[in-house]
Amino acid sequence: MRFPFVICCMYIATAYLGPVFYNQWIFAGSGNANFFYAITLIHNTAGVLSIVDIIA
Repeated sequence: MRFPFVICCMYIATAYLGPVFYNQWIFAGSGNANFFYAITLIHNTAGVLSIVDIIA
């Protein structure tokens, strides 16, 4: 794997920020759907990078 530290940090960031942004968006009503979308996008990017690093 070429970027294990970056991928690990991306997963850690999404693991912590995903529930926070979801809570702000759904329960508190003060968040925005774009924040939750951005965290989902980062999580999926980390998944794609993981697969590419494993294959390549």
